[in-house]
Amino acid sequence: MLDWIKRVLKTIGHLLVGIWHFLGQFFSGIDTIAKNAGDIETAVIELHKNLDVQVDRLKNFKFDPHWKSRVINVPIAIEQIRSFIDLVTQDWRDRIDTIRKPISGFQAVLEGFKHGNAVGGGDQEALSSLSKAEITAEAIVTFSQDLSDAFNEINEFEDLFRQVIDQIEGLDALFLQQGNSRVWETSHLRRRVPR
Repeated sequence: MLDWIKRVLKTIGHLLVGIWHFLGQFFSGIDTIAKNAGDIETAVIELHKNLDVQVDRLKNFKFDPHWKSRVINVPIAIEQIRSFIDLVTQDWRDRIDTIRKPISGFQAVLEGFKHGNAVGGGDQEALSSLSKAEITAEAIVTFSQDLSDAFNEINEFEDLFRQVIDQIEGLDALFLQQGNSRVWETSHLRRRVPR
């Protein structure tokens, strides 16, 4: 009977240590999640402000294509416009993927629990409720940090807007680049040579 009481007390002790460890991690995780939530909110506010500034820049661009010194090569212009559109659309796709990745990772953790398995190296052992709660809390902290980082990353798009505005202001996609070499065709006529 004494051995049984010792085993029960030892099991209760391990359980209490596990609960204490979980609560410690949980409450420190809450602080991290709260900080990350604040960072996400700040990033969204900044994103909104930056979009407003960039849209104003786009609305108030200065049209200056330098008509007299520019040459249009229609096939090259079409290709440059298509390339520029590809650049812009790929940039936005990459930004959406930046936000999607943390969500997919978090979803994978939750899917693992749905089947009662540990997530990671394909471990098939069933998890205790306390272990699941601990891993879920860690996954939420990681998710909040990854999402915060993603929002900070997508907030940096001024360079993309600068490229769009430059293209609109100077119609650079339509014209051959100014740095192209010139070839004398006759003694009075020069033309630009495409790169």
